[in-house]
Amino acid sequence: MTSDDHQDILSDSASLSSLISHKAFLESRIAQLHSSLESLNSDARAPLIDAEGFPRSDLDIVAIKTLRSQLNICFNDHKALMKRIEQSLVHHFQEDSATSPITHGIAIEPIALVKSVLPDSVADAAGLQPNDKIIQFGPLNDTTLISFMTDFRHLLQHRENEKIFVTVRRAQATNQLEQTLQLTLTLPPKGQSLG
Repeated sequence: MTSDDHQDILSDSASLSSLISHKAFLESRIAQLHSSLESLNSDARAPLIDAEGFPRSDLDIVAIKTLRSQLNICFNDHKALMKRIEQSLVHHFQEDSATSPITHGIAIEPIALVKSVLPDSVADAAGLQPNDKIIQFGPLNDTTLISFMTDFRHLLQHRENEKIFVTVRRAQATNQLEQTLQLTLTLPPKGQSLG
């Protein structure tokens, strides 16, 4: 793999599968370097000098230092790649939850209660009604409550005019059961309320 390939892998356009393939390549390379160090009777941390401070005569110091340098480069690349994979996974699952409704069958606690809905508002157009319990708003649900307000503001600021799924629980008038509905809401332009 060339340095150009490596730069392509760490670019924003790299796919998750190519990132994971490169991770496997790096881990294989790290294992090879460890094996090479072992064949030289050393490892990544063994001292290269004796008790008196002289280079050990039983070791090929130049070869060991070269392998250790390559190993450090691979470790640094692996660390950067793992951060990139983490970002890619977060982005992938945020997109997935924002564009598709919940289908996991997991009981999720409500994150908001709709008190009222203004006529002809975005919320009205989506079909929200008073007393609806919102359990998912795009990628936001009860697992994001700690950062909910920040994430909600970010969602409104950066995804205006985008359609997102809103999952609500609504009490049925005829009995005590609640139904779960998937509604599509188009986020309003900056400065407008959801209604």
